[in-house]
Amino acid sequence: MKIYLRRPFIGLMIFLSLSLLAVSFITTVEFVGEEHKEYSIPASTLNFTIPLNLSGTVEVRGEVPDGVRVYVLTRSQYTAYVEKGELPEEFLGDGREELEVRNPSILLIQNTLDREAKVSLHFKIYRERKPYAILSLPAFFLIVTATVLAWMRLLRMTSTRSCS
Repeated sequence: MKIYLRRPFIGLMIFLSLSLLAVSFITTVEFVGEEHKEYSIPASTLNFTIPLNLSGTVEVRGEVPDGVRVYVLTRSQYTAYVEKGELPEEFLGDGREELEVRNPSILLIQNTLDREAKVSLHFKIYRERKPYAILSLPAFFLIVTATVLAWMRLLRMTSTRSCS
């Protein structure tokens, strides 16, 4: 039997494929920057929106007075809010001071107070990278090749047994 149809060779190819695939999933997180912004929200305003031009994972910390809610929304969450009136359960305010969102696009602030409210927000921006993602391509080709070789081995073994 040829060497490439033997179990150790096929097993080695599967092991190498899975190893390359595992390495391709390694993720690194790097700090991109930070911003500090302050907003004045008029009294009894429930739809105060501010566009955000932030990408990546954003950690938001803020000083929000009682009676004010700050929602950091992605584009899809904002669309759900506009079309259906649905807001996520996570927001800043009412004792919660920190929030983490991926790719935020809109800041929605609701002020239920009878006076103007000042909101101070601090944004920390992180970017996730997969520097070894390209290794998933050779892993794919190795696993496909190992599968074909395993089928060839199986067919050769069944044809040999049927002839005997």
